[in-house]
Amino acid sequence: MDVRLRMLERLKELGFDFNQFSMDDFVAHVAEQLEREIRLIGWEMPQGMYGAWISIDDVAHEYVFYNTIYSRHQQVNSQLHELCHMICGHPTLKISRTRLGELLDRGDLDTVFEKALLRSPETCQEEVEAETMAILVQESAANCNRLKQLMVPSTNEHSLRYLEKVGFARV
Repeated sequence: MDVRLRMLERLKELGFDFNQFSMDDFVAHVAEQLEREIRLIGWEMPQGMYGAWISIDDVAHEYVFYNTIYSRHQQVNSQLHELCHMICGHPTLKISRTRLGELLDRGDLDTVFEKALLRSPETCQEEVEAETMAILVQESAANCNRLKQLMVPSTNEHSLRYLEKVGFARV
């Protein structure tokens, strides 16, 4: 079956009402479906890195980092791309909550990002699937006249409060 058709079917299985689309609502729906907390965090990443997804192995938390040096449109696309990896059940880098906290405290995530982004020939198909589904999400939102809401990255207030708690200003 064609990748677009497979991703469209998977998106339908997600059961999200795109007539009510906002990034925050979409993130909350995905989190509910996966029974995991999802935190989206804007971060100045190295040039050429758009986003990274890291899973915490000792609690049900997922962290999506997206690069704040790029346009809002690219930030939204990066958030959706990483969320679509989750929806598809793709694997990602898993680290402990303690280790992530240490790295956040030092502001040193570049090494983790590089490990999270290491790709093998087997993951090429996963990248195609995630990007295809991200495009389908954007098309679905646009078709429901939710284009304005699509261009607003998730504010994910819970993530912002978490960063403040560990000593970072709002990003």
